[in-house]
Amino acid sequence: MAKSETITSAANPLLKDVRRAIARGTLTEQGWSVAETFHLLEEALRSDCEVKTVLVAESVRSAAEAHVRRLAGVKLVVLPDALLQSLSGTETSQGVMALVKPPVWKLEQLFAAARWWWCSMDCRTRQRRRHRARGRGLRRHRPPVSQRHGKPV
Repeated sequence: MAKSETITSAANPLLKDVRRAIARGTLTEQGWSVAETFHLLEEALRSDCEVKTVLVAESVRSAAEAHVRRLAGVKLVVLPDALLQSLSGTETSQGVMALVKPPVWKLEQLFAAARWWWCSMDCRTRQRRRHRARGRGLRRHRPPVSQRHGKPV
């Protein structure tokens, strides 16, 4: 079960750090990323990223508790709605922000993706060479609609 805490002061060091990270578009001083919506919180949990703290507005507290109920070590910080809205980097806040440790990529993972891209491009190049050798180029499908006017040809 997540630990819960209530903060009402805008001068709280945690809120100052989060506000600074949002304004600069960077990580917090401790290296946490700010995820501002329920969707990003769900993606972080699904990706097995470490979630340290979830800042939540009083109005959506029960929904946020349902998301982090099964997680151990997550601190749930409840804020007044107006305070969370002033902290948010979006126009209309959903009432939740999570501090998430960004994933660290290994060099092997990056080269695995590059290897797939290279193989698919190499396959396409071989296909073009075969078509040229047979005396025909790759045929591109042309839509039956005029690109200029959007009317049927």
